[in-house]
Amino acid sequence: MLLAVIDVALAAGDAHGEGGIPFTDIGIHAFNFVFLYAVLFFIARKPVAELLKARQADVRQALEKGHAALKAAEDRNGDIASKLSHFDKEVTGLRLNAERDIGAERTLVKERTAADIAALEALTDRNIAEARRNARVKLQRDAVDAAVAAAEEQIRGQLNKDDKTRLAGDFLAAVDAEAANG
Repeated sequence: MLLAVIDVALAAGDAHGEGGIPFTDIGIHAFNFVFLYAVLFFIARKPVAELLKARQADVRQALEKGHAALKAAEDRNGDIASKLSHFDKEVTGLRLNAERDIGAERTLVKERTAADIAALEALTDRNIAEARRNARVKLQRDAVDAAVAAAEEQIRGQLNKDDKTRLAGDFLAAVDAEAANG
């Protein structure tokens, strides 16, 4: 820095037309600089020091808050990650339970369906057997009725008037004999 001041002084001396170094001007400027620097140092030393200390305290406090916020965020992240891992396990458990319940329900439905099918088959067999019996009975009645009608038709065709009179007389005699006995 001293060399820079000397260069400036030499350049200034050439401009004035003097051939030497103006040590007096340099000395005045140097004294002025040192004096102003000392005054500024004594006046601004405490406020600047306090300002720097306050700034340092603010930075330290901001760093502490940042570290506290980072720790809190990491703790929350850990809690959330733990909950998520438990949530994943719980979802997997629920999925397994649901699949097991679906399998049990499927088996139960199959069993109920098989029981219902067996009950319907038994009911159908009973209904068919009853319908078969009823049809047989009706068929027998119809056959008997048809046989009686055919026999009656045949007998009517074979009976003449004398046979009818004789049958009526036999019937009346049987009624009278029973009335006498009874």
